[in-house]
Amino acid sequence: MLTFFIARLAPSSTPCWKTTLHRNTFLNFNFFSSSRLSDPNCLKLQQQTEEQEKNDPFTLWYLRNSCGLSPEVAIEASKKVRLKDPINPDSVLNLLRNYGFSETHISKLVGRRPRVLLANPETTLLPKLTFFRSIGLSSTDIPELISDVPRLVESSLEKAIIPRYEVLKSVFVDDDEKVHRIIKGSKSFAYTLYDRNFLPNIEFLRQAGVPQSSVSFLITNYSQVAFTKHKKFVECVELAKEMELDPSRVSFVQMIQDLARMRKSNWESKLRVYERCGWSRDVTILAFKRCRNCLLYSEEKITKTMKFLVDEMGWSSEDIAISPMILSYSLKKRIIPRCSVVKILRMKGLIRKELTLVSVLSINEKKFLKRYVIRFQEDVPQLLEIYKGQIDPLCGMRS
Repeated sequence: MLTFFIARLAPSSTPCWKTTLHRNTFLNFNFFSSSRLSDPNCLKLQQQTEEQEKNDPFTLWYLRNSCGLSPEVAIEASKKVRLKDPINPDSVLNLLRNYGFSETHISKLVGRRPRVLLANPETTLLPKLTFFRSIGLSSTDIPELISDVPRLVESSLEKAIIPRYEVLKSVFVDDDEKVHRIIKGSKSFAYTLYDRNFLPNIEFLRQAGVPQSSVSFLITNYSQVAFTKHKKFVECVELAKEMELDPSRVSFVQMIQDLARMRKSNWESKLRVYERCGWSRDVTILAFKRCRNCLLYSEEKITKTMKFLVDEMGWSSEDIAISPMILSYSLKKRIIPRCSVVKILRMKGLIRKELTLVSVLSINEKKFLKRYVIRFQEDVPQLLEIYKGQIDPLCGMRS
């Protein structure tokens, strides 16, 4: 009898986590209530859970109970990592919590990179966390950054993180606040960890004579462009040079951004479209310098607008090249209504025929109405209705 009581009071040789796991393996998955077992998806999830529990019960239990993963995420994560005991995973989680990681941050990070639980806390994770704190990121910034970009925990501090940080520092000289904003906000810093184009592209810009301020502008405002494939990036820079844009001006990198959004075949296609509309290559490039958006318009929009202005209104294609921004206006909502009014006024001799495109199309609505509609309503009573598209412009011409 005494032996029995001594045995009951003696410490168990079984670790407490195993006892808890044994008691709660199925209780912790109360997600599978009897009312939900009729759901095919829920039934499938239960079957996957039971199968995974047979193969690796501790990993699944730990992901659910210590990391806060949902049943679905825990199953997927357990296929990517196998935990033998809680010693190292607990050390990892304790370190993360000491650096401000909430349970939400932890579940997000582990769900996306479950192998972080196998990392050496002292030699792999701590140096990175210490580095991010040393460059000025707060206990709020670090968890947000790493849970959003979990690849950071797998990247080499010496070979990837620090060199990329130094690049950003060299771009944003004496502007730590902007460096921090890039790291935290646009994820440009994270992209550089696995992108092979970033460094060569930045160096090529510098060789082309682009100043530090414009490089900073590009990364801050058009960060994705900095990661364009190097061959294409070089082509974009060369095309910007062909347009005789000044590399020292910010418009140079703005043009690179526009060109990077297009395939070279599309760029050449746009040149041919404008050539069919009467522009030479030199005129087209000049127009692009004046209005970068000319690159982005569809072939249909370019053709219809140019045809209307040249054939219907009598303006030359060279006139349009002088003010290429007018191609951005809506043909139906702005160009045709205004030109209908101007055409009638010309026919009746109420205005001179040598009006410029800018004076007709670029002024705001209030000025146009005052200058071309209200002013002549006594002479052409239907003018406002024509402008609004309520009657056929030919009626106004005959009246």
